[in-house]
Amino acid sequence: MEQKERIRFKKLAIDDYDYCILNDASFTLKTQEIVAFVGLMNSGIKAMEKLFEGECPVYRGEVILEGKKVRCGSPEELISNGIYCVNGKSRLNERMSLQDNLFMGSARKGLLSILDYKAQSKEIDALLKRYGLDLAKDLSELNAFEKMKLEIVKCIHHNAGIIVFSDLAQICNDDTIVEFVSIMKDLKERGITVIYMMDDFYGKISKAFDRVIVFRRGCSSTVIDDPDIIRSYEQIVHAIFGREFIKRSEQKVTEINKDNHLLLKNEKGILLEAYGGEIIGIVDNGRLTSMNSHVQIMKEILKDYDLILNGKEVSIHEMKDFVRQRIALIIKEKSDHLVIDNLSVADNVSMLTLIGNDRRFMYEKGVSEYLYEQVTEKYPILKHCRDLYSDDCFDLNYEQKFEIMLARWLAIHPDVVILFWPLGNNDTKNAERYWDLACDLSEQGKIVIVIADSYRYFDEGNEKVYMI
Repeated sequence: MEQKERIRFKKLAIDDYDYCILNDASFTLKTQEIVAFVGLMNSGIKAMEKLFEGECPVYRGEVILEGKKVRCGSPEELISNGIYCVNGKSRLNERMSLQDNLFMGSARKGLLSILDYKAQSKEIDALLKRYGLDLAKDLSELNAFEKMKLEIVKCIHHNAGIIVFSDLAQICNDDTIVEFVSIMKDLKERGITVIYMMDDFYGKISKAFDRVIVFRRGCSSTVIDDPDIIRSYEQIVHAIFGREFIKRSEQKVTEINKDNHLLLKNEKGILLEAYGGEIIGIVDNGRLTSMNSHVQIMKEILKDYDLILNGKEVSIHEMKDFVRQRIALIIKEKSDHLVIDNLSVADNVSMLTLIGNDRRFMYEKGVSEYLYEQVTEKYPILKHCRDLYSDDCFDLNYEQKFEIMLARWLAIHPDVVILFWPLGNNDTKNAERYWDLACDLSEQGKIVIVIADSYRYFDEGNEKVYMI
């Protein structure tokens, strides 16, 4: 089958909220190809994802589908144009049979739906067999991956011309990724244009891509069709950031900033180097973000490396070592159970600051209150915590307890702040807030290290990005 132009986006502009901003994006997609869209959260890629879901209409520019200008402002308009989105949100009706789910909306005439079960069943049976699905099963018996395959069958049956895959982290895993690649290739052979919104599985499925479109600063800045570059995770991330992507740097330290300087090294060389005022990104493979203990995390980081702070080698064996070395390790998802409910907000905030003092000193009248007021006044990012003052923390929600934990760590006036990034793919609200926090801390001369299990959570504001 000869490749033809399927859809063209001309000077596309979308202005929604948070990271969903796109300006003057122009690119073309063809029939019979698999294309990956990649980019950081604030690059414009989220706007494209919302556009394909019918949640974010175009306010400037043109969408030309097979030579005709079309509208894509709602799910109905997308479906009528043969554009379907398959993501982590199942659109199947649990109360209906598999067959009814597949047939629903497949044939319409006027105001009445006309379904010829016999005529359509033959095609459906062949598709289900090809994708390893049993029509006799109840929908509740299918797992998430099988439900995704059922949605793909429905897209094919409804004559989809474009299928967009996004937010599949909760559906695909190491056991199903090979089958998913096979499905994408099968869709391509059927003449369908496949769009894959990049996530953590990129390296495992990159061989399936014909092209990669990189989004940066609100537009589609680069189109990559070189197979060697497409299959190189590091070169793709380099294109996303627009500068060097550092992996286990072997650089030599020529000058040490005695005021605030951090170094991780061993006999083979330097893993990481940072100065006060820098924001450093570390792409983790999931080991660190799955650990429960602050000390356990630091021991894992330092397992094969020496930590040098301002020219001196230091070690972390227990919580008070964080305080002594003025290192703050902030893990948002573990904040709520580290706040002691029967203590006041002030006592919770002051807890680390008073390590090493007589425990009775903590409860002397006015001591914890003074420290609490001091830290919340110094850091503008704690303005919400300033209003939380109470005698206990029983009635505080998850976000308020995170504010307390953040204030607790900042109360030790750290030189190094390590932020773990436990956010979901679509958590743009908290992502923006976390980056505001990182920028505020770096402006105060602190070394800020952000650890995440994917490059997607990083911003173009990162001075360096390491992969460990």
